[in-house]
Amino acid sequence: MQGPAASRIETPLSDADLHRLESLVNGYSASKLTWVSGYLAGLAAAANGAMAPAAVVAPAADSAVQPTRLTILYASQTGNGRRLAEAMQTDAQRRGLDSRVLSMADFRPADLRRESLLALIVSTHGEGDPPDDAEPLHEYLFGPKAPRLENLHYTVLALGDSSYEHYCKAGRDFDERLAALGATPLHARIDCDVDYENDAAQWREHALTQAAERQRAASRGVTRLHAVPAMEQPAAGPLVAEVLTHQQITARDSSKRVTHVEFGFEGSALHYEPGDALAVTTHNPPQLVEEIIALAHLDPDGTLGDGRTLRQALTSDYEITIASRSFIE
Repeated sequence: MQGPAASRIETPLSDADLHRLESLVNGYSASKLTWVSGYLAGLAAAANGAMAPAAVVAPAADSAVQPTRLTILYASQTGNGRRLAEAMQTDAQRRGLDSRVLSMADFRPADLRRESLLALIVSTHGEGDPPDDAEPLHEYLFGPKAPRLENLHYTVLALGDSSYEHYCKAGRDFDERLAALGATPLHARIDCDVDYENDAAQWREHALTQAAERQRAASRGVTRLHAVPAMEQPAAGPLVAEVLTHQQITARDSSKRVTHVEFGFEGSALHYEPGDALAVTTHNPPQLVEEIIALAHLDPDGTLGDGRTLRQALTSDYEITIASRSFIE
């Protein structure tokens, strides 16, 4: 794992090679860089036969943040939010910004922790309630599973009607909750009344200017690589992690299978960076182990030749979800 000090090592690449590599990935979004890193790791594994964990390659400690994508989320009852979000993305594309636009209904709330730049356009209806499309994200943010969001920069455009008591309350709620979770305002929230066009245009201009500056700074941060020692196993033992993404990155007809996997370490002290080494320990479902032992009428505490019990072996050492010949034997 990356420590407080990382030492420069010699690379097998010439300065010209490094320049070409940096030119290739300059401006790539975080998702593209992650995919490329997994693809290159797969090529290395195919060439070497196995990944050598003696040294871990990680970004230099003094490099800037990784390139970031601007995600524009909208939710409104009348469609004004969607029109404003699409106009914002059109403007972002003119500026050459990496961006996407989604309805909050189509956004997976758990993905919020992977966002770096976020623009929210949300209206208020009823007694200060968020629109229907915004309810899943709203419930997630105000629920017990809401993550810390120190890496997120965000801005909110709140749509409302000042003739109502709870003017722009949904937008204010999102703004205050994101700040409470550690996120940093990219630009201050703007509350819009029925005549929202001028205020919305001003908000969009300032928000996109800030987003462009952060993306430029991030793209300049793709520099040299440094090596750090591989981390010893934590004294506290393995960590339990959720598998967030499991995606094959080789072609379906390829003779090699390389898979991109993302783990969630939320709530732990572990800080994992792309390029760090990770050993994965898995266990079979306990109920499946017990069912096999019961159906086979075997003693779960009976020991095998190496001292393991049958229960331990079926839990940790054997593939029991596929009825292979070796398992049956």
